[in-house]
Amino acid sequence: MMNYNTPLMVDPHQMIEISKYCTNLATMYKAADIAKAWGEQYSDYDGFNTLCRYSFIFEMGRIQGIREERAKRRSRPQL
Repeated sequence: MMNYNTPLMVDPHQMIEISKYCTNLATMYKAADIAKAWGEQYSDYDGFNTLCRYSFIFEMGRIQGIREERAKRRSRPQL
């Protein structure tokens, strides 16, 4: 889970542009599984636009995590 004190390392507007080229079917299937699980729990599954939003959020979170890990590695003292 993301720490709320962690600065956002992904610009949402930049991610919208990137998502035009990097969102793929594998991500859509992952998002569909998440959306279905959510819908089973909350009955809030409303179709393709929801999948697109979940896919966008999934990719944005993935890139955020990668950037956080890189920043941690850079901040560690070198041996």
